[in-house]
Amino acid sequence: MSDLILAVGKVLLKILEWLLNQLLGDTYTHFKTRLNKWLKRKISGKSKSYQTIQQDDGALWIAGRKTNFVVSGGSGEFAYDRNYIQTRYDDEYFELPNELKDLRDEIEAREQRKKDQGLKHMYNTYQVALINGFQTNTDIIEKPYPVFHFKKSDYYNFQATVGSLDNHQLSSGETIREKYLDQAIQDLHVPSDVLSQGIGIVLTVVTADEKIVLTRRRTDTGIRPNELDVSVVEAIDPYQDAVENSNGEQQSRKTIDLYKAAIRGLKQELGIVASPDQIHLLGFGVDLEYYQWNIIGTVQTDLTSSQIIELKSSGIHGINELSKIEFIHHDHIKVAEILRDQALWSTAQIALYWTMVYDLGNPNKVFADRTFRTVFGKMVG
Repeated sequence: MSDLILAVGKVLLKILEWLLNQLLGDTYTHFKTRLNKWLKRKISGKSKSYQTIQQDDGALWIAGRKTNFVVSGGSGEFAYDRNYIQTRYDDEYFELPNELKDLRDEIEAREQRKKDQGLKHMYNTYQVALINGFQTNTDIIEKPYPVFHFKKSDYYNFQATVGSLDNHQLSSGETIREKYLDQAIQDLHVPSDVLSQGIGIVLTVVTADEKIVLTRRRTDTGIRPNELDVSVVEAIDPYQDAVENSNGEQQSRKTIDLYKAAIRGLKQELGIVASPDQIHLLGFGVDLEYYQWNIIGTVQTDLTSSQIIELKSSGIHGINELSKIEFIHHDHIKVAEILRDQALWSTAQIALYWTMVYDLGNPNKVFADRTFRTVFGKMVG
């Protein structure tokens, strides 16, 4: 009897649905679609609420939009006190595992052949690898500061690791990312003992006439060609940026001066001469898309946007990688529109976002997030 009632009920429902389609047409179809989506969200939310563990890969969200950036220190709400930043530098050269060292040697030989033939080639430079990096607090007032331990490396090491994450197959059949990142790293806040190469300083520059400097990378550059980027992305150089620091110890040791690296990057890439007081380091972390660790900061320059264009036109070192300089208004709405409309790598997104958070100050981070959410929700055009 129950089977008969069920069968009759199905028939009646089909008849009712047919009548509604005939009478209401598209209105009924749209209503049914919205109803189905609502039911799916309710069912999905119900099932998630019963999960004992929800996965979190640690990547930062900007006003409801997920990035590829894992923050290990900082939030954009404050700048580190320069006097508390601790760095240690080990002058011993960083040795890669044999299979990656072989790849590095291949890269070096290939670029040497290009050089011998008079072709454009990647030249090698000294860089640093990040052995360890974390944020801690002072004992009494709990003021946060970062601690970094660097080791000497070079650009060919960077190319054989970060630059080859997905485009080189190892003898095991795995990519470098699969073997040394996906399978090896349990805590994304801890630098990889193999892949943390080419650590840099990433800066957004705010001009005297309230513009933010953006750069456009050349089409023939090795990393992120033709992409829009923030003002400065400069690798730390263990020779130019290292200093002797005794601090009353029996034996002096070398450290890396992050502000020297920032000042050098500003001069080489934009022609800007800056002082440490103009540089505010806001935090650090790793971009998982490229597995690239960077220290992020913002700079307030005394130069106007027109003066910076004049400096670029007079010839600067960084012109090798930059095709042009662009400017946007130093305004949280304009910055949010750039993040919404442009394909920026996650490190650049965080740098711009933190610059606005820092300029607004705590507790106005809530206001910044609300504004970003509003802009992200608007359609382009």
